[in-house]
Amino acid sequence: MIAVAKTRNEDLPNAEFYVNDGLTLDILESNLCDIIYCELVFLHVKKNVTRSYINEVHRVLKPNGVFYAQLPRREFYHDASVAYTKVEVDKLFAIFKYAEHMPFRSHPLESQLNAYYIVKAVK
Repeated sequence: MIAVAKTRNEDLPNAEFYVNDGLTLDILESNLCDIIYCELVFLHVKKNVTRSYINEVHRVLKPNGVFYAQLPRREFYHDASVAYTKVEVDKLFAIFKYAEHMPFRSHPLESQLNAYYIVKAVK
C-alpha cells in the first residue's frame, strides 16, 4: 500500500507515507501536527485500538491543534466492539480541551452518513 500511495501521489513531493505498529503513532514526535483527519477507519478496528490512536493523536497534536474523526454509531452499527454511544464518544474525547459533535447538513448522503459521529476536537 505504501508503494501504491507513493505512485498515486507522485505530484506531492512533500507527502510522506509510513507503516506503524497498529496501536501508536510512535513514528511521530509529540506536538508535531496542526490538524489530523481520520475518516472511515475506526469502524474497522476494536475500541481498544481506537482509544490508543485517539490518545496518540492528542500527543502528536500541537497545542490548539484540531482533530476531525468519524466514529461508528451504535444505533447503526450494532457491534458494541467497534461502535459507540454518544456517552462513550464524549468519554473518549474527554482528554481534549474541547470536542463537539458535528451534524451533517444538507448532504446528499445524509441518511447514510448519520451512521457516524463526526467529532471536532481541539487539544
